[in-house]
Amino acid sequence: MLLAMRRPPRYRDDSRLEVPESLRIPTPRRRWAGGRRMTAAAAALGALLLVLALDLLPTSFVEHTFAGEPARQRVLVEEPLEEPSDPPPAAPRPSVAAAPSTPSVPGPPAATPTPRPSTRPESALIDAGQRMLDQGRNVEAASFFRRAANLAPSLPAARNGLKTALEHEARVAAAAGEHERAVPLFEAALRVDMRDANLWDDLGLSLDWLQRSSDSVRAYEEAVRIRPAEPTFLAHLGSAYAHRGDTARGVALCGKAAELAPRNTAVLNDLALASAAAGNRDAAEKAWRAALEVNPDDGILWGNLGHMYFESADTINARMCYERALQLTPMQPLVRQRLESLD
Repeated sequence: MLLAMRRPPRYRDDSRLEVPESLRIPTPRRRWAGGRRMTAAAAALGALLLVLALDLLPTSFVEHTFAGEPARQRVLVEEPLEEPSDPPPAAPRPSVAAAPSTPSVPGPPAATPTPRPSTRPESALIDAGQRMLDQGRNVEAASFFRRAANLAPSLPAARNGLKTALEHEARVAAAAGEHERAVPLFEAALRVDMRDANLWDDLGLSLDWLQRSSDSVRAYEEAVRIRPAEPTFLAHLGSAYAHRGDTARGVALCGKAAELAPRNTAVLNDLALASAAAGNRDAAEKAWRAALEVNPDDGILWGNLGHMYFESADTINARMCYERALQLTPMQPLVRQRLESLD
């Protein structure tokens, strides 16, 4: 048989029951026994905390009571701060000996910077002119050098390059018999360098071919003035004098040149021409024979000797000299013409 589970009786607060006053039993009110003791302990703890708080305040704050106010009204006034005194000198730090330095090992020498190619316009023009000159393109080379000289007139490389290009082209023209073209080229080169005696002499030769005897004499005189002891220049000037009719002066200059260069065939040829112009046939023949002993294969010498024989009506010797001259140098129109006239 199951026992009935009963809930425990609830606590009933008798104070809530309405009990008649006649039946109520007087009982004291229930109070917590330790209430007063806890109240006193809390008051003591608060006082302790207040004291601690006051002790923690900075000493620069003091209590101050204003006159005429109750003592309980107190405020905290901040006193002026004292000027800080100079700090004591710091103790000297102990000196530490420097550690011995490790000797540095020399590294590899710095590489020398490679110079950059010049970017100046005149330098580029000079380089282009030199390339043209190496290829034998003298006209194009002269154009480049002239432009460089216009940009930098005092630059020696530009002026020397221009002179060289003009001189080469002038001599190419003279060798081809184009003396009309060679003369202005020689003159342009001389405007670059007036002290070049070789250019003056070459100009005189081209002027001789053009039968401009007065101009050729002036050119030869300038060459001799610059180099008075050059046998070739003396001989050319003497021959030019002789062709102009001043045979005595011409023979003297050519003789002086032959003394300086007795085996120079060009000098001996000029001496022979001056002697023939002066009417001294024997001296002319002697000079040509001396030159042919030095170079018997010179067709020009054989042709000149043949002209002397032809003009003196010595047809046998003239024919022999002309035939030998054409064998060595076929391109001699006057020699061929006179040989044909002897047939």
